[in-house]
Amino acid sequence: MTLFHSGRIYRLRRELHFAREYAEACMALSVEQGFLQFLAWSTLERNWALSEQGQGVNLIPQMDRIFAGLQTGGVKGMIPSYLALLAKVYGKENRTEEGLALLVEALVLAGQTAEGWCKPELYRLK
Repeated sequence: MTLFHSGRIYRLRRELHFAREYAEACMALSVEQGFLQFLAWSTLERNWALSEQGQGVNLIPQMDRIFAGLQTGGVKGMIPSYLALLAKVYGKENRTEEGLALLVEALVLAGQTAEGWCKPELYRLK
């Protein structure tokens, strides 16, 4: 889905406004079309952008529920990248130890899967 991947590129470029805008557009389209996995991923993207903009309140419980749902559903792709997003939000909420534990988990998963492309970002955050 173009909206989703465009938003991810904006996130990787740290262009918060556009990352959030594309994530929200992807969320709306995902609801309309029933794309549950894209809805989950784009919600994580949007929540990260909200946190970075200082607008997020109590984002962690929702993000934790999304992760649990993705993992219960057997989703393996992009999990390390999204654990990094969640770790960053934990850090913003002064929950550093929990965020670091997520980064360690993400590094292990990235080493076990084809998700090694996100390792530089994981090490940067750690």
